[in-house]
Order: sequence, then C-alpha cells, then structure tokens
Amino acid sequence: MRIRKLFKFENAHIVRNCSSDRCKRSIHGHSYQIELILQADRLDNGQMVYDFGLLKSSIKDIIDSFDHAICFWNKDDPEYIEMCKKFSARWISLPVSPSAEQFSRVIFFWAQSILDQTKMANGE
Repeated sequence: MRIRKLFKFENAHIVRNCSSDRCKRSIHGHSYQIELILQADRLDNGQMVYDFGLLKSSIKDIIDSFDHAICFWNKDDPEYIEMCKKFSARWISLPVSPSAEQFSRVIFFWAQSILDQTKMANGE
C-alpha cells in the first residue's frame, strides 16, 4: 500500500550555468511541491502505512525552512552570497546549484535520512 504527503513552499534562487540568461543572471522564484510517497507491505498497529504526525516535527520543518527563503550555491560568487545573507533573513546555502532537480535530490536525501533514523514503536 502507498500513501502520499504533499508539501508546498515558495523559494527564490539563481541557477548558474543553465542555458537561460534570465535564470542564470536574475534572482527569481517558483512555487514548489514536494510529494513524499511512503510504502509498506503491511499496516502498523494503528492501521496506517506511516503516522504523518511523525513527519511534522522533522521533514515538515526542513521543507518549511525553504519557504520564502533564498537559496544559493555555496560555490557562487562570494559577494552575491554575502548580499543574500545581508538582505534576507531566510537563506539556505546548498552544496549544489539550486535547481528544481537538485532541490529534489537534497530533500530526498534529508527525508530518507530522517525516516531511517525515526524510531518505530507501533509495528511499522
């Protein structure tokens, strides 16, 4: 059985080294949706694949940290990075260029790490 949880966030970035001049030279934003799909061969003692309450204090907090933040690649121009930090209270430095594909990769890695470390105590 599979279930899904949908998360949404708004984020701004510049995607360096892409083909579009607009995207690689201008700060711009997007509305993102993260679809987390969980699968189990059997239901737990609460008759659930996974208790979404376990997600609220971990994965949701990480995804919320991206909301209305500016993301930048930690290898970007140091002056640009400093300006982002100076003029935005919400910023995230990433080890990869902040493209939608890399957001997906980073969030998947974090979500998988959190799920792997979650203590299951209800027959999950």
